[in-house]
Amino acid sequence: MHAKIAVGKVLVHHVYRKDKNGNRVAYNDLYIRIGMERMKEIGLKPDEYYVMAIAPAQWYDLLDLKKDDYVYRHLPEDVRKHIDWMKKAEEEGVEIAEG
Repeated sequence: MHAKIAVGKVLVHHVYRKDKNGNRVAYNDLYIRIGMERMKEIGLKPDEYYVMAIAPAQWYDLLDLKKDDYVYRHLPEDVRKHIDWMKKAEEEGVEIAEG
């Protein structure tokens, strides 16, 4: 199975439920929002479970480099190495290693 890479934003969802005594209690649920276009590209479907490896995104992870190769060529070398690793990981499947 190959892993697909998507950038998502963590959001807070305020939920109100009743406790044992019938009192209204507020809870905060966190959820990850992935754009519908990217979701369709990688084949995610609603109500299915997925295993995700979570890492904070850097500013360059949010760039759409498919549209503009000029930007990629002018990024620092360490950023380009990271982007190349992400592309290769998506093509071959992500291997998780602890450091």
